[in-house]
Amino acid sequence: MTLIASRSRRRLLIAALIVISQLAYAEVSRASKAGPISASYDVLQRTSIAGREQIQVRIRLVNQGANSVQIKRMAVWTSALPERGATRTCSLFLAPRGSATIEQEFTVRSADYDRWRTGSPPRLILQFASAGKTTSKQVVRLEPRAQRISAQEQK
Repeated sequence: MTLIASRSRRRLLIAALIVISQLAYAEVSRASKAGPISASYDVLQRTSIAGREQIQVRIRLVNQGANSVQIKRMAVWTSALPERGATRTCSLFLAPRGSATIEQEFTVRSADYDRWRTGSPPRLILQFASAGKTTSKQVVRLEPRAQRISAQEQK
């Protein structure tokens, strides 16, 4: 009797593990199908402080994929590595083929900001929310929306 019970428990455990692994695979697959996201920006305000630039930007994100996504963090990436403190928490939902505009403030090195202005745009690292503990990230090139430099930016 105990042999039959242990086999039943083992089968039940195996079935439960299969179901859990399929659900986890489906979630990771859904997160990886976030689809291409494009991003553009306008500099709203810039302040120079000791070799660093505090930049307030308006960012427009466009979800070109067929699935909705929720972005929970973003970081601006200007050089070899994202700078400490450059990650911003946000809660942004993008419907399939939808877009959203947000304003964020980042602090970057002045040399990196100069590269932005001379044609080497930064990138955004987007971290997506998902059910459970899995997360996915996507690096997006941040394109300038307007080629003109505003009067506030020239200061």
